[in-house]
Amino acid sequence: MKSILFITSNSLATNPRLVKEIDLARHRYKCTVVSFQLNSWSDKIDDEIALKYPEVSFLFVSGGKQQYVQWLISSMLEKITRKVYYCFENNLLISAIAHSKRTIILLKKLKHLKRHDMVIAHNLAALYPAYTFTTRHNIKLAFDVEDFHPGEVVAEDNYNEIKRRKFILTSILPHCSYLSFSSPLICKKIIDLVPGIEQCKKEIINNSFLSSEFLAPVNAKSDFKIKLVWFSQKISTGRGLELIIPALHKCKDKIELTLIGSLDLTFYQKYIKPNSEFIQAVKPLSQIKLHKLLSDYDVGLALELESADINRDICLTNKIFAYTQAGLFVLATSTQAQSKFVCDFPWVGQLVGQSPIELDQAIESIIKLKQEIRSSSNQRYINALNLSWEKESTKLLKIWDQHLH
Repeated sequence: MKSILFITSNSLATNPRLVKEIDLARHRYKCTVVSFQLNSWSDKIDDEIALKYPEVSFLFVSGGKQQYVQWLISSMLEKITRKVYYCFENNLLISAIAHSKRTIILLKKLKHLKRHDMVIAHNLAALYPAYTFTTRHNIKLAFDVEDFHPGEVVAEDNYNEIKRRKFILTSILPHCSYLSFSSPLICKKIIDLVPGIEQCKKEIINNSFLSSEFLAPVNAKSDFKIKLVWFSQKISTGRGLELIIPALHKCKDKIELTLIGSLDLTFYQKYIKPNSEFIQAVKPLSQIKLHKLLSDYDVGLALELESADINRDICLTNKIFAYTQAGLFVLATSTQAQSKFVCDFPWVGQLVGQSPIELDQAIESIIKLKQEIRSSSNQRYINALNLSWEKESTKLLKIWDQHLH
């Protein structure tokens, strides 16, 4: 049996694309996974995922202070390499460590692993360690480009960090056997950025899920209020909630909003506590529990902001597919990627601009369309079967078969 090594610089719980690939690959290949545990809410979900797949070898590494010496050394190296980076701009190792201290931790972990037939890296901090491993063992490398990393806003040393990210990508991606992308626009950005990948196999793999994870919509909803839902790893600012909550407040007697994720206390004090009569926050849920719960709602909020960064403008998130597959009516802000998605599949819902006036109008429109939104939910659920992971995953299986047999 051929073997695949998956490497991520995140946890399993925060990387659903990786978990879907593991679930798919385990039936045909021997799988090993190197991922982080972050000493947070995600650790419990990580353990649940690992227990679900006893045939897969999971190797967890600490991303926090539990292993203090490792954390201290990696943190110091990250700071040092950032300070001396200007002298080593063309050094891949220095760039990778300055990008993320998890590079050091992964490099150390991979030294002790045996050869595999292919390595698939998820997240940018995993790319250089994966590259060194595949070079050492003369095996194939693949990278899942879920985000356009040079287009993300970075809080510290933004100018140099963007240069580092571009350098890592342009140096390593031409050596990949294949690249997978989470949206067509991210794919285009990478092709424009990285010379030398013309011959590399490239495939768009949408962020959809198994259709079996979703329940058919509850059409007989008798609630007077229309029920809206939004979820993410963290409930905080910068994801559009602060724009739509004032619009919802004006119609608070006719709507309910549920937010699912790890709650930022500052956001809670400013936005949720004053509006607790129509907003409730729910702690993070496992993927299966979350997807089953979505059938209780009417409208899913996909509130990406083009002003946040380039990546938010061109990405297609997990949530827009989850809402769609659950049969919800999707209210999606008009980023480039979401505009294209709603244009391609107009039955999923409605686009809205990112100004307060446009959001006000959209909420009023949704309230008026409540009965129509509910009566058409089952048809949306059926339509979404064509977007399911069952269909998307066949692309990956074909690629793996080509590269491993």
